[in-house]
Amino acid sequence: MHASRGLSSIAAWLAIGLMVVGLLPTSVLAQRGLPHLIEPPEGSVQFGRSVASGGDANGDGVDDLFISDPGFEVEGVRVGRWFVYDGATREEMWRAVGDAPLGIDELRWSHLIAAAFIGDIDGDGGDDLIVGIPTTFQQHGTAIVYSARTGDVLHRYDGGEHHYLGIDVSGVGDLNRDGTPDFAFAGRYYAADGHVSFRSGRDGSELHRIEIPYPRRIRGIGDIDGDGHDDAAVSSWRQYIENARVSILSGRTGETTILSAPGGSREDRFAYTMAGGADVTGDGVPDLAVRGGRENSDGVIYIYSGATLEIVSTITDLTERFGLRATRIEFVDVNGDGLFEVFADWGGRVSIYEPLSGRMIRHHPTSLIQNSQGVIYGSESAAGHFNGDVFADVANLVYTSSAEMRRVGLFAGAPLLLSTSETSSGSRLRRGQKYVFIVHGAQSGRRVYFLASPTGHGCTFIPRLGVCIDLDPRIHRLGDALTNSEGFAQLSLEIGTNVPLGPAWLQAIDPADPSRGAITSNVLQVEIVQ
Repeated sequence: MHASRGLSSIAAWLAIGLMVVGLLPTSVLAQRGLPHLIEPPEGSVQFGRSVASGGDANGDGVDDLFISDPGFEVEGVRVGRWFVYDGATREEMWRAVGDAPLGIDELRWSHLIAAAFIGDIDGDGGDDLIVGIPTTFQQHGTAIVYSARTGDVLHRYDGGEHHYLGIDVSGVGDLNRDGTPDFAFAGRYYAADGHVSFRSGRDGSELHRIEIPYPRRIRGIGDIDGDGHDDAAVSSWRQYIENARVSILSGRTGETTILSAPGGSREDRFAYTMAGGADVTGDGVPDLAVRGGRENSDGVIYIYSGATLEIVSTITDLTERFGLRATRIEFVDVNGDGLFEVFADWGGRVSIYEPLSGRMIRHHPTSLIQNSQGVIYGSESAAGHFNGDVFADVANLVYTSSAEMRRVGLFAGAPLLLSTSETSSGSRLRRGQKYVFIVHGAQSGRRVYFLASPTGHGCTFIPRLGVCIDLDPRIHRLGDALTNSEGFAQLSLEIGTNVPLGPAWLQAIDPADPSRGAITSNVLQVEIVQ
């Protein structure tokens, strides 16, 4: 819990008032220290423009964070900088500053500083990191492999003239089966020609190289052909080009298999991003998720069987229109049930889906950046484990009360998933408005209670206990609802016109689950605005 509010601030939340249900344990609305906001360091310009996680840099069992600031300048030249943060303590571990101009168009997707944790290649017990910096003025670009524990450079690859190296980077598992994780980076020339280089984690030498027009994404996808070598996927995409595709690379032979857009050559959102490495079909073979669809249409994600490379389900999000693109897709387990969900950052919010049914079970607002022509671009979010439990958490750029203040927020996963159904408002709730909140994960026919906490600033995180102790633990019940046959419940909330402006914290709880005891949702931090 973060930022203090007086007890009276909650009393006006509902137009008809609140009912206080007494004192509840401080573990409720604790969520092991999440949500949490990472403040930008001094001099930051675009802090949080891209975020990466999924690796443990210091070997403490908690995922750590890469955060970029591509707008950072040195002596008036925009070169960018990037940081690695300890996911457990949220403290900066090290930083690096770019050594070449990045260009002036801050909204182009190519100016995202790409990064990925790639596993431990230097043997120090921490997962290492690859960073791609596709510069524009000098048009060469760089991919750098760091020891994520220390920030020491392990390998550096520079592009040649008119060569945008580092457009994307990725860990790709163990392609050559030597026991050390491998990695890859993409680059393209001024024209369409591009390539992806797959490198040995042991010595940095090239294992495979594929030529491909407009390389966009690289992902490790696990061993899908059963030969004992991990495989990889590369997407080819550029706005308005035809024949976007995904190339599946055999880690053993380097041969590729092509996946074309199901909607034909003009499906211009196909292959913009993708994910792999998780078995969602239950056949023991890792599967894939690929962004699809057309501009100004509904959001589409295709789930491919890794065993057959055929589509087994299609996720359609009716709220994603007007050219918003899924900038990142990952497979995650946000509710701790041992099954993977699909995490999609649409550039405007993060959505979590059940992969085979396609049902959206949670959405979480991210931040939008709008240029003078009204085109919306978003940051890149990530998933990781930041508070020591089994639930995947979310890290993304957020704006608070000032649109100029960029922070990176960490938000917890939980067995119950709580989100607002208002996709346009995100976490900013207006006085005098009604909102519907959705809870997913309780057993059918269960009564779920909606709770609010007025406190937070007096919260002390106790690592050994894994709880956050509030100085004022009083918690209030805003209402309750019964779950339907699929484990969903809807809870309505009307924000009173005299509610004090500022933050508040919400959570749902099923206090008497017959199989697991009391279970709680993620803590949802909201901001009341005029």
